[in-house]
Amino acid sequence: MRIYIFGYSTFFGKNREMTNVVEILSLIAEPKCSAIFRTMGEFGEPTELHITRLNMTRKQFYSRLNQLIKSDLVKRSHGKYELTLFGKVVFEIEEKIQHSIDNYWKLKAIETLDESLPDAEKTTLINSIVSDPLIRDLLDRNTRRRVTSNVDNKNDPEELILSI
Repeated sequence: MRIYIFGYSTFFGKNREMTNVVEILSLIAEPKCSAIFRTMGEFGEPTELHITRLNMTRKQFYSRLNQLIKSDLVKRSHGKYELTLFGKVVFEIEEKIQHSIDNYWKLKAIETLDESLPDAEKTTLINSIVSDPLIRDLLDRNTRRRVTSNVDNKNDPEELILSI
């Protein structure tokens, strides 16, 4: 049995365009949307959200929830709301961004010392100051990338070395 679908079908809903980074970031940056999103992410399982605990009116709550659903960050199943797989990924990335903000001054100190230390000492400094493995790995990869690009380009004086 083969089924051919041509054109618009109400079964599949509206034709949806992919959301972009700016839309997602602006949505989770809005305080009331963020409160709903973070509450659902912290529970980690389908939950009944209590509007009174979030200090919102019904209209504020449902309009923000509708925006999260339209962006495919949240879905409703069996009368409870939960993050979609996409929403879970965005939530984890938001957690990493928050952790980076919490470590801002440590990162600023490493950046200040970055030019005056040899690469081996930079790696030791990064490992001793930064506790998050993801941030540590990112900084370590950045250091290794600069070292390899400098080594690869030492034989060719005509090339310009750019460190990112």
